[in-house]
Amino acid sequence: MKFKIAPWLICILVLAACGKGDQPAAEPEEAATTPQPRNEQAARPAESQDQVVSGKCGQGGSECPAGLECVTFRGGLQSCGPGSVGAAVLIKDTTLGGGCLSPNPADPLPGASIASVHVVGNDGNVSGYGRLVWDQAGFEVATERGTPPDASEFTGDACSNYFNLGCDGQAVFEIVDDGGEVQKLREGQTVVAQLRGQETCGEEVADEIEAAICNDPAAAASGKLESCTSRVRMVEVPSDVYGPDRVGGTIQYLSVE
Repeated sequence: MKFKIAPWLICILVLAACGKGDQPAAEPEEAATTPQPRNEQAARPAESQDQVVSGKCGQGGSECPAGLECVTFRGGLQSCGPGSVGAAVLIKDTTLGGGCLSPNPADPLPGASIASVHVVGNDGNVSGYGRLVWDQAGFEVATERGTPPDASEFTGDACSNYFNLGCDGQAVFEIVDDGGEVQKLREGQTVVAQLRGQETCGEEVADEIEAAICNDPAAAASGKLESCTSRVRMVEVPSDVYGPDRVGGTIQYLSVE
């Protein structure tokens, strides 16, 4: 049995086939399939870690938060620490509690006698040596008081080269470096003083002193000691590190203006 296709049906099929070729191509589903320009930073070769230098203290620079300074400690380690301030060192005789024995021919040097004063920095090196800027002799002193420290390293014999404070006497020292510059002080530094050793020099009584840091060095140099409130506890220090007959203590507190 034969079927005949109607002419109108043939026309419809032909028109449908022609319409498919006129449709636009489908858009990509995701833009990620199209190559995108690389970020300028990403396109730049990675810098070597050796070439990156930080401005922060301890990382190649010296930057610290306000009120702090980049400080070098023992072993070369750097870290932000308390700032340094202008200051002087007060040394006061406390032998027998600041009171001397009755005048005794066997004790021609009543009270403490100092051979030298110096300050050791946070890095373990000597920051400077003491130079006398003011003193008040005690109520009992040696006939010959000797020569006061003059900002140089002491290399003599403390038994014959010293400065006698006398009973309850006191003295103010500025700290001076090898170049003659007066040094600022900071917390964590160590004050060291050399005394006439009782056994070494055959003294009847062991010399004793106390120390304090004066935050107003100019006033202290004129005998106004109101700013000398940062006490330093002085104890015997190892002779193999600091030398014989030395006492020392760490600066614990300084007011930073």
